[in-house]
Amino acid sequence: MGVIFHFLNAGSGDCTIVHFPQRTCGERTKDERIMLVDLCTHANHESYEDVFAYYKAHFRNADGTTKHIFRFVCSHPHHDHICGLKELFYDNGIKIWNFWDLEHSFVPADFDGHPTHKEDWKAYNTLGGASSPATVLHVTRESTPAIGMGSGLVI
Repeated sequence: MGVIFHFLNAGSGDCTIVHFPQRTCGERTKDERIMLVDLCTHANHESYEDVFAYYKAHFRNADGTTKHIFRFVCSHPHHDHICGLKELFYDNGIKIWNFWDLEHSFVPADFDGHPTHKEDWKAYNTLGGASSPATVLHVTRESTPAIGMGSGLVI
């Protein structure tokens, strides 16, 4: 089975889930990995995909628990790209092992317009902060981080 991309209709923002299946490298077996690129959720909205319901339905461990996210990639922290982050990370108990973020100077001017914006912004700052529970990688548009063997960005 190859890599599977899940493009979710999440409204004004984006949400892509990339499922890397279990694979063999030489004599070693590598576990499957789930990567979430941006997050925008609109629960109970009939026109948009419920990201959390979709995730819980499609990404389960053998014991029935929800799989943790190997990598969360945030293209930029506008609200429509982090909407639901607090709910995903804290309320649903889904762990994020690695957090990739683009270096930026963006700070919201206000938190008007969406009820979860302030809490999602706090969760975003916790994930990207010094005491993050995840491994954090901050990249710039000009950088090409070398992770693993060789150069370039290895996902």
